Amino acid sequence: MIFNIISIVGLIVMVLLNRGLKKFKYGMVVVQILSIVLFVYKSVFYIWQNIQGHLNIPVEISSISYFLLPIILTFKIKKLYNVAAFFGVASGLGFFLFYCFAGFTVASNFTISHYLFNLFTHAYLLTTGLQVMFRHRFENKPHYIWIAMLSIICWAMAFYDFSKVGITFVYYIIKPNYLCLFSSNVLNFLLIVLFYSIVVTLFHFAVKLFYKVNSKVNANTEQRKVVNERIIEIEEKFSN
Repeated sequence: MIFNIISIVGLIVMVLLNRGLKKFKYGMVVVQILSIVLFVYKSVFYIWQNIQGHLNIPVEISSISYFLLPIILTFKIKKLYNVAAFFGVASGLGFFLFYCFAGFTVASNFTISHYLFNLFTHAYLLTTGLQVMFRHRFENKPHYIWIAMLSIICWAMAFYDFSKVGITFVYYIIKPNYLCLFSSNVLNFLLIVLFYSIVVTLFHFAVKLFYKVNSKVNANTEQRKVVNERIIEIEEKFSN
């Protein structure tokens, strides 16, 4: 239950923090510094794990996002800012929502310190995704996000069995063996097809929602800028 409570409090803090950070002039500078720090830490972590003989390859969506977001932001690959924002928000928000409602189901698998570290890193993903989404109006090019998602899945399929990460979110996508509920192979196949159809549909609507929110948020921001500029012009006229 403690994980649920901490996650709820953490999510509230994230909402308030991002509202304040959005208005902060150097908000993206803070995000970029955190990106570099986390990128270096994760790189050293995986390299050290493999040097010690513990084969460890990032295969989970959030694990890959720890590298994806810093690279896109550091090298200012603006065509992929939508990819960074989407996977940052999806990974971070997914983590918080899961632990808010179902944190008690995995409480025995993690120590508090391990969970808090995961909370911090996913808070980074959520914050980075939101800040990029708040500050940039994306062209409606969802194929970038689809290509990134398919690339992550292909990577996970290639290396999942080599990396001892246990059962993670991506496991349920690439290994639907748990859906083989019937003795008939045909029924099991149809169930898997239905499962993937639902997953693709949900992802499609998630991407559409992402672009709609981005468009609305930035439209409101641009409108406020226009209003503020007019107010300044009127004040200057009266002052003269």
